[in-house]
Amino acid sequence: MNNKCVFCGNIHFSKKKVQYLYRNNGDFIIINDVPAVVCDYCGEQYFEGRDIENIENLYQEFKIDKNKIIRKLEIPVEEYSALAY
Repeated sequence: MNNKCVFCGNIHFSKKKVQYLYRNNGDFIIINDVPAVVCDYCGEQYFEGRDIENIENLYQEFKIDKNKIIRKLEIPVEEYSALAY
């Protein structure tokens, strides 16, 4: 990682555990407690490549064996253009 945030240019970061949303062809998986380095100013998150690979492998395991999934959420999805504002 650079010593400067690529989004805002800030140089101050903190190590945190964050929630990661993985998307693949319209499917989603939410992983909690993923280690990240987070920009203290804008919140941009940086991850180790091996952690992202682990999440990708976990997603593939869930696709094969749905019994490994601990919890499921039902999330409404709407098109912005369909909303009456």
